[in-house]
Amino acid sequence: TEKNPFKSYVPIHLDGLNALPEDDGNESDDGAIFDPDDDDEESSELRRAYINEDDPDAEVSLISGRKSSMDAKVPPGPVLVNVALSLTKFIGQYLGIMQVLSPVASDVFKSLAELFQLYLFAVINLFTPPSESSNVRQAIGTGILILEGDSSKFSAVFAAALRKMREKFLPMKEGRSSQGLGGLLAESAAGGHRPIRVPDIKLSEMVDLTSTSTFFGLQERLMALESTSFLSQVMKAVQPSLLSLIPEKSHADVFQFFSQFVDGTAEVRSVVVDRLPILVVPLDTMMAGISKVKWDTKELAEMHNDYVDHAVSSVAQLVQHCQTSDEVPEGLRIKLLCAAVVHVFENLVQAYAKVKKYSHEGRALLSHDLSTLSRQLEVTTGVKPLPHFRFADEFVRAFYVPEDEFASWVAQHPEYDPKVVLNLLHTGCGSSMKRKALKELQSEVENILREHGYTVEERSSLQTLL
Repeated sequence: TEKNPFKSYVPIHLDGLNALPEDDGNESDDGAIFDPDDDDEESSELRRAYINEDDPDAEVSLISGRKSSMDAKVPPGPVLVNVALSLTKFIGQYLGIMQVLSPVASDVFKSLAELFQLYLFAVINLFTPPSESSNVRQAIGTGILILEGDSSKFSAVFAAALRKMREKFLPMKEGRSSQGLGGLLAESAAGGHRPIRVPDIKLSEMVDLTSTSTFFGLQERLMALESTSFLSQVMKAVQPSLLSLIPEKSHADVFQFFSQFVDGTAEVRSVVVDRLPILVVPLDTMMAGISKVKWDTKELAEMHNDYVDHAVSSVAQLVQHCQTSDEVPEGLRIKLLCAAVVHVFENLVQAYAKVKKYSHEGRALLSHDLSTLSRQLEVTTGVKPLPHFRFADEFVRAFYVPEDEFASWVAQHPEYDPKVVLNLLHTGCGSSMKRKALKELQSEVENILREHGYTVEERSSLQTLL
């Protein structure tokens, strides 16, 4: 297959233009410049810029095919979409307007801020993955609600910014677009602040976010995030200019905008990347495999279970996709692979916590499977040490915590949710305890979980474990 020329990066060194000879009228028919007095019989074709189409990273010389000291390899630039480039241009135009129309510079800045917010809102709303891969179609266009429901992962400042964007950019209701400018002005005068109602923001039909063949639009999602990150860097670069162009009394608005929205893009990037493995690393086979294993076996197994291979295979497919994609920057690729590993370990613990009974041999098999999985993931991803491995390792080790130390262990590990903790109590040290003692220990554990911020309603269904 032919390479897309727009995806290839060829470094061209503009400093080389200083070496171009002055035009003396001696020019060949094909446009190559040559010196008739030059004794060197170098071919004119070597004097033109040469691009090796088979190697986009090949050095380029604007004057000749000779190797130049200026031809050092240049790292590729940022990965952007066209809309981000257009917005970058608009930012410069807004700054120009603010400079020319200084009396209304504050109002111009507010328009620029809303333009940035609208772009951030669109990226969040269209490209945020759902909580479950089965809801991928319903998630498109509802990303702002998904992130609001997961606001615990954001700072309080950006959580407030999410609310503001949702309230400000309401979808245009049927019939409202025809009310005209007079109607909008009348509404504004009557109600004071009026939310900015925009039509539903939709993706191009060429962008497929729902197909497994495109990894649920992984490249498009990552490019949208990278473009948002680039725009935030542009805004930070022009912040001093903004402050110099607007009155000092409006500086507070600038600082608030940057703290809520520009700085918040890093939080969006982090949270959305952490959610992407829900789509691109399917673990249904792994989860089903764990439920089929006989964990109450009385025999020591020599081999690991098949679900380990299924988990590694899912991650390996993501690794291969990232390696063959030109639009995944190295830093973002590593973060995505780390998120995939975290996704595996979190689901692993949830599946282990659903097992009703473990024998001593079953616990040994559990430890063996986890050890094998971690080694294979290190080889597959190239990430070492593996993030979140301790989360799974501590869970497995907790099976050997004695009953008089279990409450203390729970107090030291607030990262485990109540379902995991209470199942661990009953399949671990509680499996050999008398009913009365187990009930007392569970009551103590529940009090500790309340201190961790969990509510009784979240655990009410687990009373049946007794």
